[in-house]
Amino acid sequence: MVSDLCTMASVAIVVRKSVKNRNGLCPVMVRLTHNGKSKFLSTKISIDLEKHWDSKKNQVKGSYPNSTRANYNISVIEQRVQEIAMKLDSKDLEWSKVDIKAEMYQKQGMTFIELGRSIANSFELKESYRTFKRYNTILNKLEKYVKYKQLEFVDITVIFLKNYEDYLVGMGNGTNTIHTNLKTIRAIYYEAIRRGLIDQSKNPFFNFKLKKEKPQIEKPTLEEIELIKLEEIDSKNGWLHNTRNLFLFSMYCAGVRVGDLLQLTTNNILPNNMLAYTMDKTNEPRLIKLTKPALDILKLYSPKKGEPIFPLITKTELKGNHTSLLKRIESINTQLNLNLKKIVKSAGIEKNYTMHMARHGFTEIARKKKIDVYAISKALGHSSLGITEQYLKAFDLDDQEETFRTMWE
Repeated sequence: MVSDLCTMASVAIVVRKSVKNRNGLCPVMVRLTHNGKSKFLSTKISIDLEKHWDSKKNQVKGSYPNSTRANYNISVIEQRVQEIAMKLDSKDLEWSKVDIKAEMYQKQGMTFIELGRSIANSFELKESYRTFKRYNTILNKLEKYVKYKQLEFVDITVIFLKNYEDYLVGMGNGTNTIHTNLKTIRAIYYEAIRRGLIDQSKNPFFNFKLKKEKPQIEKPTLEEIELIKLEEIDSKNGWLHNTRNLFLFSMYCAGVRVGDLLQLTTNNILPNNMLAYTMDKTNEPRLIKLTKPALDILKLYSPKKGEPIFPLITKTELKGNHTSLLKRIESINTQLNLNLKKIVKSAGIEKNYTMHMARHGFTEIARKKKIDVYAISKALGHSSLGITEQYLKAFDLDDQEETFRTMWE
């Protein structure tokens, strides 16, 4: 078994320090090794090794011009060379006959699924875990629909899209979920056009329109919040206590997202009772005044200096790989949502609560108290007033009903 592992083909991204161009830049290559012998394929990217190469992540740094596109192109080439390595391991290809450049480009183009996976992998490379996961989930669904057959770009027609839309409806997917699926398919298709894998004239999205509807947002009421606060919870169940505290703390702090809450440490609490942190979703800084109800919740926890405030994530996890951290947060959030549903049900509230509803709760209460929309926007951390105005539209029905009741009853 050991000898088999030693003879397996391997692929690596390397910077060839010994081969510099006239400008003193080193080429980034993809190396294919088999039985102790190596062959190299150029990525057509050359770098200043000290300035532009991250040896830990094995990718170009953000300081390199168009670094995102460069890393994406490198990952695509690496993936294609991995396919050659698999052929060597399965003995479908002999090493002596491998012309790595010819093998790389003998295939005229990727299939639709292959391109989609390649794009997804580029998001993982950029540590955009949520987008990476969304792409893979949507591609898995699409792959199941075509029964794992190769899906070529010419197969994506208006009829195909309509049939797939009907299939998603039959699966019980809502309008906006279907919109997200088809929007991602469209993004992959447009990338294929940019690469010349399919001609623009065949674009089915000229005649196929995506449908979307305004989401029906559930909102907590002040009465429900009081019920949640007063609900008796078994003191032995730390998960339920933490869930309620996280939910209420989020609402008291203008809807801090769960991912950000879990990453808060004692360093985020400033001496003047201010909460300062950087939003994970937008990378924007945020500063929030901690009110008495929020401070009362913080008093329930006694973390050491530099440790997470809420004991669901460890300091080690915070300092580890960011993608692994996001996966961990996603898992915890799933459990928190399940716990919140138990608390709400026990309190006699018949709504489908999620942790994200803490943002809705803050918005609804602020609106009821006639808080200025600009102030609400700043508190929520929205990048523009327009986003807040769209966000608030979902909360206007009660005012309309009250108007008509006053007029006609």
